[in-house]
Amino acid sequence: MGFKKNTLRRSVPRVCRLLLYVFTPVARLRGGVELVASDNVKLESSADGRIHSVVIVSVGAADVGEYTVRATTDCAQISSAASIIIQRV
Repeated sequence: MGFKKNTLRRSVPRVCRLLLYVFTPVARLRGGVELVASDNVKLESSADGRIHSVVIVSVGAADVGEYTVRATTDCAQISSAASIIIQRV
């Protein structure tokens, strides 16, 4: 998905997003560990179940890392990944 420039404590809409054409289970990961929804981390899916996203509401130093949305079937795996990197300005 590429890099997005952002400053601390600003929302990062759709850190990573995956568009699917078939229904399949989806994993949302940070650094290879499954994410859990919280006040700051939203795990979203479209009404039709085709688009799956991770949204970081308020970015801080604790949010640095690689985020992945991954769908897996018996035949294939597809994923979308993005990294949050904080740099001094």
